Amino acid sequence: MDKVDALSLEEALEIMRGLLHDHKNDINFAAATYQRMEKLVEGPEAVGLSPADYEYEVKVLSGVCKFFSPYPEVRSVARPYDDPSIPVETIRAYFLGFAWSVIGQYINSFFNSRFPSITLSSSVCQTLLYPCGKFLELVLPDWGFNLFGTRYSLNPGPWSYKEQMFSTIIFNVALGSVYVFSNIQTQEVYYGDTWLTPAYKILLILSTQCLGFGFVGILRRFVIYPTECYWPTLLPTLALNKALLVPEKKETLNGWKISRYYFFFIVFGGMFVYYWIPGYLFQALGYFSWMTWIAPDNFNLAAVCGSQFGLGFNPLPTFDWNIITSNNPLTVPFYNTLTSYIATFIGGLVILALYYTNNNNTAYMPINSSALFTNKGTRFQVTEILTNGVLDEEKYKAYSPPFYSAANLVVYGAFFAAYPVSFLYVLLDQWKLVGKAL
Repeated sequence: MDKVDALSLEEALEIMRGLLHDHKNDINFAAATYQRMEKLVEGPEAVGLSPADYEYEVKVLSGVCKFFSPYPEVRSVARPYDDPSIPVETIRAYFLGFAWSVIGQYINSFFNSRFPSITLSSSVCQTLLYPCGKFLELVLPDWGFNLFGTRYSLNPGPWSYKEQMFSTIIFNVALGSVYVFSNIQTQEVYYGDTWLTPAYKILLILSTQCLGFGFVGILRRFVIYPTECYWPTLLPTLALNKALLVPEKKETLNGWKISRYYFFFIVFGGMFVYYWIPGYLFQALGYFSWMTWIAPDNFNLAAVCGSQFGLGFNPLPTFDWNIITSNNPLTVPFYNTLTSYIATFIGGLVILALYYTNNNNTAYMPINSSALFTNKGTRFQVTEILTNGVLDEEKYKAYSPPFYSAANLVVYGAFFAAYPVSFLYVLLDQWKLVGKAL
């Protein structure tokens, strides 16, 4: 508000015109706010306000968008100011951040190729990190040392929001399973390669990971620094830490009077109790293929509506919270989820067309499978066409070429189409943002 008060009306209008220019095609910018700004820049007569009220609204709206965030979702979970007296990079914050990185990465990597897979998500680590931080706050002594005029202590005081956020950033970077694990597992399990030494695996992982971090550094001016680079999936991370550690004033909004902290634990408790129903007591609710129960012997119905090997066309496919949230419907914007479902539906129609026209012999295989098949309909064994780990052409001719299911053909076709389309999309739709970042 100090920055808002310091603005003149002319400065506020200039900021507003800049916001209108920068967010003209920003689908995440609130349409009502954008339309209001368009009216405000025309003058007080266009909005029917007195000069004093007009100046106040222009300055507040411009100041909030300029000095805080133009997105209300961000403003609801972040703060526009900082208290430099609160410690951030403490010894205990580093310790807990790296400890949960090791635990989370081990669990996620160990179960990555197993079914059902178990994933230790950021929200779980955050929830467990909080009592760990409070525990260290109680048991660690205030021992420390001075370095360049700054004292570093094992226990600088209460476990703070900034320490929690710092540790969260550390293990958030490490929680995702390394993609090259798939290469290593495939070589050992399916190709039977025995020459993969621990040194080779470690160097392969480090090289690919460092390559990724290098691209992050190069592209941060395009995908991190601009205000328009709004990543909705990060907001729950901020909201959870804020609920755990930042005291909130209780207010009544739309008839509700509850803090984020208590709301989180109520929902968490409800989810924990409910999960026993589809996860243990009635597992059929996880993949709720009720449509195939109508006619269990109908092959076409199973191919279109089945959840295991069919396409899963089902208006009520599951009661399992883990499956429902696999597409993040609560964190990404609605238009994103809607686009994904429309594309999934269209992709399903393409798969059906390939399957029922027997394109590339797909009708001789399951309609939806990620496996490779031989010309006899059996699983394709890569080791049958290798000699000392190298493709043997004679064995390949005697064995079989690989055959893909209809769904797998569409998936790989989409992969080949997605990469050039991504570049085309950036050039046609995001060129202004790229030019601004340059």
